[in-house]
Amino acid sequence: MHFLYAMNRANWLDKKWEFGIWADAFDNHLSIMKCTAEQINDLIREVSVHKLTTKPDHKWSVNEHIGHLLTMESLWIARLDDFVLGRETLRPWNGNNSDTEAGAFNRQRAAKILEDFDDIREPHVKMLRQLKVKSNDMKVYHERLKTQFSLADHVMFVAEHDQHHLDAIRNILIELP
Repeated sequence: MHFLYAMNRANWLDKKWEFGIWADAFDNHLSIMKCTAEQINDLIREVSVHKLTTKPDHKWSVNEHIGHLLTMESLWIARLDDFVLGRETLRPWNGNNSDTEAGAFNRQRAAKILEDFDDIREPHVKMLRQLKVKSNDMKVYHERLKTQFSLADHVMFVAEHDQHHLDAIRNILIELP
């Protein structure tokens, strides 16, 4: 394994979080979410299919990272419903990324996966923008993290998740010949 890839591939589930401080950064995090597809597009624009579908060290390929972002949109939007409907607990992640694994993203064109992601992400960001005023008041319990989670925290969490996968994509593209 190359040093750069290992250095930036800390396990997402092991990441430590600080919540309740993100209200002022809502617009910033929303901008990250809005630009994710564009950033990925810039990274992969002239990259070979071989490089996009290679699985370094048997981990996800670039296509699979993009596909994962696509599959996660359904959870993020469902959780947005949890906030809007005032549920006590956020619906959980399935715990195993089975949707990403089942997506067979290495058999699909990266541009199409990215287009599908952007088609869902764009209205998602618009919905979040409309809820900005209430973002600190809307709170739901996040079971895995064992904490109250505001909508502003949720937006930060999704933006950080995007950045995590953007970093992984960058590292793969840097390392592969």
